[in-house]
Amino acid sequence: MKDDILYSPETAALLLAMTALQRTAGVGAREALDRSYDAWAEHGGGAWQFSELAALVDRLAAGRGDQA
Repeated sequence: MKDDILYSPETAALLLAMTALQRTAGVGAREALDRSYDAWAEHGGGAWQFSELAALVDRLAAGRGDQA
């Protein structure tokens, strides 16, 4: 498990931050976590460019799980 990036402290922090952002838009906790994981997995679990993060923040803050 320790070789899997999903279990790294950095990934956990990212997923929790993404979840918290959605919670401010009224998305339920588990749904927000699921959406966060889905967005992370769709991205390939790698590094994010600033423009990608900005688009993701906009999408998640709006409470949308879809690709914008």
